[in-house]
Amino acid sequence: MDIFRFLDGKKVLLVDDDLCNQELMADIFEDCGCLLSIAGNGQEAIDKFNAEKFDIILMDIQMPIMDGYDAAV
Repeated sequence: MDIFRFLDGKKVLLVDDDLCNQELMADIFEDCGCLLSIAGNGQEAIDKFNAEKFDIILMDIQMPIMDGYDAAV
């Protein structure tokens, strides 16, 4: 996907509780050359964020345990 060439080599954290969305987005971002990590809720995202550096974080708003709003604060 040439339009997303700027993502090549970037570390991306995808935060979504829906497994179908995770699989779809993983295919898209990996085709773009991204190094993708996936978290299933806001708390997992915070834990991964504290352990690693990411260039981009894409987060769902409504998730169990901790939603995207609370995780972003």
